[in-house]
Amino acid sequence: MLHSVSRLSGIEMKEYIAFDFDGTLVEFHTDYMFSETHRILSKLNHPAVSQDVLEECFSDFDFFRFLRVPDTSANWGPEWEINFKEKFWAEYNWIDFPVPRLFPETIETLERLQEMNYELCIATARALPVNEFREVLERCGLLSYFTIIETRASHRDDWQDKTPQLKRLVARAGVGPECFTMVGDIPCDIDSAREAKFNRSIAVQSGGIKKHILEASSPDVVLLHLGDLPNFLLSEQA
Repeated sequence: MLHSVSRLSGIEMKEYIAFDFDGTLVEFHTDYMFSETHRILSKLNHPAVSQDVLEECFSDFDFFRFLRVPDTSANWGPEWEINFKEKFWAEYNWIDFPVPRLFPETIETLERLQEMNYELCIATARALPVNEFREVLERCGLLSYFTIIETRASHRDDWQDKTPQLKRLVARAGVGPECFTMVGDIPCDIDSAREAKFNRSIAVQSGGIKKHILEASSPDVVLLHLGDLPNFLLSEQA
């Protein structure tokens, strides 16, 4: 068996991999997001936006770039865009959000990483109590692979900033952040890993974000999909 450990002052430390969830381990349902966007824009009397534009904004990780300042924007005040986004998310139907679908390579990848003796964790932007999120993982067949799970504490917290979740993972593991690698599909995952002082950050393109956008956040590597992760880590050990 391969052993994944960090050495600190001659002491071997277990290595941990923290995963994002949506877009990394399971598919992110962009079709649902786009259909909800069309519905909400109509309800909020915003001009229609084409599917092509929505897809382009999403892949550039600049989703609300499609917003158009209304001719009567003076009536909205200086924070009209912030107000619009708040209304948008208040209208978004999370109840009917589709059940997660695993990427074909997810289970095999997690099993390989366990064989390599990595401890696996999750830091998700989903604002659910951990017990409820554990039920999501159970339904996906993923729960048994993860030793530590952290969710976003509140809907009021910035979903793009996973630094609090990552710091809680480190504290619960009882090791330093230098023992952690972050794997995620959006720039914010990489930025959060840097803020949390993780040893390594790895971006995957499975969430639909363009490669050059991910590269701009300066991860250690951008992989095409999750299945490339074990071989990359083996090459790092060589």
